[in-house]
Amino acid sequence: MRVRRRWIFVVAALAVGGCATVKPITLADVPSGQQVDLQRDQEMILELAANPSTGYRWQIELTGSAVLDKIGDEQFVPASSSSGAVGAGGMATWHFRAMRTGTDLLRLVYRRPLEKNVPAAKSVVYVINVR
Repeated sequence: MRVRRRWIFVVAALAVGGCATVKPITLADVPSGQQVDLQRDQEMILELAANPSTGYRWQIELTGSAVLDKIGDEQFVPASSSSGAVGAGGMATWHFRAMRTGTDLLRLVYRRPLEKNVPAAKSVVYVINVR
């Protein structure tokens, strides 16, 4: 009986140890063109400077094999220095999860949604590698 309990403890310890989660990676205003390496099921948080009061918004364009899944909607966090001032900038934030292995491009463009045939004011592209 004693040997059996030890065996159960060892199996349980291995099961818990095997379920360790990978810490999320945060990209805060990372320059365009960067390569991001993720493990499957790892969360990635992307933060880009934005000011929605100007009418501009970051728009996500996923291309390639779609290795990422977006979790929830974009969130805007005003800059801490703005003290709640109307029209102040801040950070647009998205959460993604690496769901499939492979390589993908994550492209975002900063433009006014109603201006259809106008080039984006800014754009960023990240190469996402999921192992």
